[in-house]
Amino acid sequence: MENEKPSPEDGRVSFNLVLKRKRGSHLKAPATAPATLEKEQQDGEAKVLDKHGRLVYTTFCSFFDKNRAKLVQEAWPMVESSLKKYCISCTLDQAERSITFSTTSRTRGPDIVNKARDLLELLTLTAVPPFKAIQILDGLQYDIIRTGYYNGGFRSRLPLEEQETYLGRLKRIEHSLQELANQSQCDVFLNGSSVTALGTSLNGLKFVRGVVEACIVRNVKPATLFRLMNFSRQLGGQSDNLEMDVLGFETVTKRKRTEEKRKNDVHVVMSEPTAAAMEGQHGESLDPLDKVLFGPSLNKAGMLVCGAFFSEKRAKVLEEEWPIVESSLEQYGISCTIYLDEGFMTFSTTKDRDTIYKARDVLELLSSTSVKPSLAIEVLNGRLKHDIIKTGYFNGGIGSELKIDKETFVKQTGLFKASLQDLADVSHCYIYTNGNTVAALATENGRLSLVREVVTRCIASNEDPASMIQEFKRTRV
Repeated sequence: MENEKPSPEDGRVSFNLVLKRKRGSHLKAPATAPATLEKEQQDGEAKVLDKHGRLVYTTFCSFFDKNRAKLVQEAWPMVESSLKKYCISCTLDQAERSITFSTTSRTRGPDIVNKARDLLELLTLTAVPPFKAIQILDGLQYDIIRTGYYNGGFRSRLPLEEQETYLGRLKRIEHSLQELANQSQCDVFLNGSSVTALGTSLNGLKFVRGVVEACIVRNVKPATLFRLMNFSRQLGGQSDNLEMDVLGFETVTKRKRTEEKRKNDVHVVMSEPTAAAMEGQHGESLDPLDKVLFGPSLNKAGMLVCGAFFSEKRAKVLEEEWPIVESSLEQYGISCTIYLDEGFMTFSTTKDRDTIYKARDVLELLSSTSVKPSLAIEVLNGRLKHDIIKTGYFNGGIGSELKIDKETFVKQTGLFKASLQDLADVSHCYIYTNGNTVAALATENGRLSLVREVVTRCIASNEDPASMIQEFKRTRV
């Protein structure tokens, strides 16, 4: 298509604005913002004028990668014809690998200028096929999601100790592109560190961005989010807010869970505990991402809902003791449902938020620890207090908080697990381990504090747990 250039003698012509883009940088909007422009009606259409009443001409230029050159060359006639309908001039320079778009005297309105700028970005800086990219001129919506260090990408929000895991997280997204497209009803493309989504629904684009952000920033597996989404659809409206919670969208305000509040949540009434509850202490080392808790969220029926995934190993125990769990929760106005095929369970209530948060504590014990369900229920009815100690490198674990090297961590964890029975005896606590999670239950906070002290000193200060336990025994004699 021939470029139409403004004539120098035309007193109604403003200056040309050339926006050149370096590879990898952001496209900028025209310096003459549409809000400052006036419009002149001519032939029933609006022309864009500056404050002096002169026509405004704008030029955009951007470079593309050599791997993109052949695709752009083949699709160029289609791009030209699409822009010609909107009176936008375009030039392809294969030598410099650049594309230039320019407005002409027949270009109408700022909207098409913005769409042309967006099209240029899709053509040069993403993996979107040109035939799909030009559809944004006719109203197709899109979102470019930066996951790297630059331009506000998600990687820039990761703490230093998690930077090395970025590529692994990005790889998960790459392997989940097709499923992400199916779930969101959008076309999804990955190019370097950028994910591009195109679709007709804003909710679909929002879902893609939420999954990418959750995967990169919060290290949640896309597969976990897809399972939750499928589960939510099966339940209709009941848990529609659960996936909103995991994707970081607005949900019910969470209560601050300080350690002091945790201690005062439950009243003490129980017969003397024993040290026999060591079953499952060498449970499988589960990825914490597979035990994510969701909620509480307020659903359409006005009920507070929370949910959690559980492992296949845990499913058998839960299935056997579910009648006990169900009957115990009913006494407190809490409904519960278990979905063994999906490995998911929900608690819901119309009671106050304190009730659902106590139920959530029970849910966490049932899903992410090896505590017997019958004991977990004792937390809800006030007969036991509990403490869940994260020792690893996820979810604020001791390993990540204190930046402990992995060799020391593995050694000290082995020493601690070898002393579990003695620690249970001296503290009068039920102690369970599951991977890098230690769960302790007792009638008094002081007993729980003793367990936490031993675990922390063992891992953080490299102390021998057997020596500490002997010291505690001597002080009590």
